[in-house]
Amino acid sequence: MAFVGRMAVRMSNGVSRTSNYMGKKWPIVKKYAVVELAPPTPAEVERHLGSLQVTNKHVYMFFYFQQATLNTVVMFEVILWFFVGECIGKRSYVGYPVKVPNAVHKEISYT
Repeated sequence: MAFVGRMAVRMSNGVSRTSNYMGKKWPIVKKYAVVELAPPTPAEVERHLGSLQVTNKHVYMFFYFQQATLNTVVMFEVILWFFVGECIGKRSYVGYPVKVPNAVHKEISYT
């Protein structure tokens, strides 16, 4: 019971501190949110569509070998970190544990 009381006090303190902090920062957050979350204007859409048409002309064919190698290394690094993150997330190299009723398999303990 004492644990519940301590947690209630901590949550109350956290809410009050957050509300005090956000009360001071809310005008700044609101100002930037209005600007950043506004939908694009038609002029901006046209400008970005124009830039997409320019990049669609096989510019990648004129890369130097060094730049192409660097792009390939970066691509493999992104893929590697994706798979490392997946292995960390599932806590296993093999696969996700599947709970099937009446199956013969070893239970994996995550504790």
